Amino acid sequence: MLVCGETGTGKELFARAIHQNSSRNGKNFVVVDCRSIPESIAEKLLLGHTGENRFGHSGLLSQANRGTLFLDEVADLPSSTQKIFCQLLQDGKYRPVGQNSHVRVEFRLVSATNRNLRRMVAQGKFNPELYTLIQPLLVEVPPLRDRFGDIEQLTEYFLKRFYQSGNFIPKDLSPEFKELLKKYPWPGNVRELENSLSQALLAAKNKKTLFPKDLPAHIRVQVKKLAIDQKKSAVEEWKGSLYGGLTVADTPL
Repeated sequence: MLVCGETGTGKELFARAIHQNSSRNGKNFVVVDCRSIPESIAEKLLLGHTGENRFGHSGLLSQANRGTLFLDEVADLPSSTQKIFCQLLQDGKYRPVGQNSHVRVEFRLVSATNRNLRRMVAQGKFNPELYTLIQPLLVEVPPLRDRFGDIEQLTEYFLKRFYQSGNFIPKDLSPEFKELLKKYPWPGNVRELENSLSQALLAAKNKKTLFPKDLPAHIRVQVKKLAIDQKKSAVEEWKGSLYGGLTVADTPL
């Protein structure tokens, strides 16, 4: 499965939801941030290796066995590692670094990207075989500004998670707070919403209710600016409809 969408749209949340609502729930959900894997250690990190003095690393593939492996920003996966995944997805086995025998593994692979992989394949920047293997099921996750109906549920989800951590006291949400969340365009998508709620809880401290003033200042400023722009636009539209049928001579001074 390949999940596409802008940065911060909640692609990992989507993958976790698939994992938790499947027979693999209870097994590991292993996240691999492909942007942060140096090519020099990618094989050891993923495949595992036997180190000196019997110390080593089992590898992320082994940890994901019978669970889900989530390749975040798969477009940044090192080219040599892309070839390894091609072989793995076809054979269902791999050979840990430093070992002679192969290991069989079975997991659900979910890949995510904010880039156009098809274009990258055409430009020779992504392995075409791997692209074919990971994209039979393609899911587009729209930006949060195109799904305002999800804001309330996402807010409840994040707040519940924050409260369960024990770091915050549960609070009520004022109607004005909820309304502000819906009016802001969320350029940073779901990730920005999560961070903003965390900052609001920190700002509110021991108060029982969250108010708009608890949200980051740039959110409140942006919403006010949008409201002013909408009023200006409405006035201009009204003037246009009022004077639209008049000639220059008829237009009042």
